[in-house]
Amino acid sequence: MKIRQIEIKDFGSIKNKTLKFTSGLNALYDEKEQMREEVRTFIEKMLFGNAEFPYAGVLWFESGGRNYRLTRDLHRETPYSELLCETSGELMDADRISDSKVAQGISESVFENAICIAPLKGNTGSEIVREVQRQIAGFQWSADRTVDLRRTSQRLKMTRKGYQVQVERRKKADKLEKGKVSTAIRRLREEISDLEDQKQQIGEQQSALKTSGDSNGFQMLDGRISELEKKNRTQIIIMCATVIAVFSAAIYMGMNMQTVVPAVLVGIAGALVFMAETNFEMRTVRELEKRKRMKSRWLAKQNKLQDGRNELDDELHEKNTALANLTEELQEMEEYAYLPLIDEIKIDSINYAMDTIEKLSARIYEKTGNRLVETMSEILRGITGGECRELLIDEDFHIRVDTGNDLVAIENLRLITVGQIYLSLRLAMGEILCGAEKLPVLLEEMFGAYDLENAAQTVTWLTGDQRQVIVSTGKKKELEILKNTGIACNTVTI
Repeated sequence: MKIRQIEIKDFGSIKNKTLKFTSGLNALYDEKEQMREEVRTFIEKMLFGNAEFPYAGVLWFESGGRNYRLTRDLHRETPYSELLCETSGELMDADRISDSKVAQGISESVFENAICIAPLKGNTGSEIVREVQRQIAGFQWSADRTVDLRRTSQRLKMTRKGYQVQVERRKKADKLEKGKVSTAIRRLREEISDLEDQKQQIGEQQSALKTSGDSNGFQMLDGRISELEKKNRTQIIIMCATVIAVFSAAIYMGMNMQTVVPAVLVGIAGALVFMAETNFEMRTVRELEKRKRMKSRWLAKQNKLQDGRNELDDELHEKNTALANLTEELQEMEEYAYLPLIDEIKIDSINYAMDTIEKLSARIYEKTGNRLVETMSEILRGITGGECRELLIDEDFHIRVDTGNDLVAIENLRLITVGQIYLSLRLAMGEILCGAEKLPVLLEEMFGAYDLENAAQTVTWLTGDQRQVIVSTGKKKELEILKNTGIACNTVTI
């Protein structure tokens, strides 16, 4: 694939600008980094149709031996896109370029990681070396690096740890709650047992009160009261009869006898008898009142015992109801304990995801790991002119370079050589992900630190591999280096 020409009608700060590129080495020059970045972004937006903001332009490119013209205008009320194959005259779907054979399946991730290559950033050599190792590891474990499977796995582990902590806290809280409920059940059972004992004691007292054989017995007491009431009524009748008899006898004697002495004597005798009868009647009344008071006290005691028993029955009912509720709650807790918590289900899901990631990573590594190292070694030999023969990368991503005379760890190499290793990595990613057709490379100020010999060797290899190279730079020194490599360089000024 090669970019032939771009016409920027309206994009950012660039208006009505046409830039033409050759199929070999191109230097995109402007002192302002923003301008160069807008050109790079314009190419990306045109290829993949991103519409974060309105823009308009045309992109001419070659792919698979055919020439294409891609037009987009997002300023219109209805956005307009058109992809024309100038070779055949066929109109194609401009919004599905990466799904067709036009761009050889290039995705936005491939564009970012294999086409657009910026120099490594770091304040020290060790930081730059670690960045190279990180990117090699990232590609080997996630192919096009759209997803960092290792980092994803680490995040899943951290998430799982959080859920595990929640599960432990929940189980501890459930255990504590079960302990509280069990203690409450045990206390209720003890209270119910005490209340039943009290109820039994009251029942025994009631039975003893009803069946007692002494004068306090209810039936004997009630019978005695009946007898006394009957006796009292009899005494009152006798007293009334005595009064009538004495009164009648006294009147009779007073009327029929010439003297009143007999009548008086009869009256006195009657009075004495009446007084004696009154005394007996009063004794009967006192005994009756005494028995009634005893009955009242017995009834009051009986009612008190019954009231106490009723209160105990009510309290027992409340306690038994509370006991039944707590027992049911404890049973539900025990049944619930056998069911997995939501967090436990999430943990199982995370474990499954981590197993899947591990298997997927192993397949990706098996598919791309060795091939990546082999491709990088081949590219590195080319851009270093055979100075670096082969890359060796162990399972911990420690990198060594076979120079022919020795195996040198990447930490001991010149920064220029480390940069060439990095460049070989990004180029190898494009080789592996996009197959036979060579992708263009957009290098952002890549050769600023190169000497003329290294730059010439690198550019010679890149362009000799039928690859379009666009070096974006704002440094005149880098521009001079490119012009002095001896390779035809098309300078494109923004």
